[in-house]
Amino acid sequence: MSYSVILPTLNEAGHIIQLADKIFETLSKTNEKFEILIIDDSSTDRTPELCKELERKKDNIFFFSRSGQKKNLADSINLGIKKSKYD
Repeated sequence: MSYSVILPTLNEAGHIIQLADKIFETLSKTNEKFEILIIDDSSTDRTPELCKELERKKDNIFFFSRSGQKKNLADSINLGIKKSKYD
């Protein structure tokens, strides 16, 4: 199997690094292919910068920003689904 984990975010600077690292660590222990897609919904804190740093450090973490668009959790999830390559 293979996995796409979609993490919609909004002002999660205090939590996103720990969450992404824990998911990455857990899935890395399997022999499965995976990707973590972080979809930011126009955060006003440091979330985008932190996520871009995660994306640079780990090959299977991807960051997408919905900056400038109306905040909408469903749209963030749908963008993640559209960008994902696994189930």
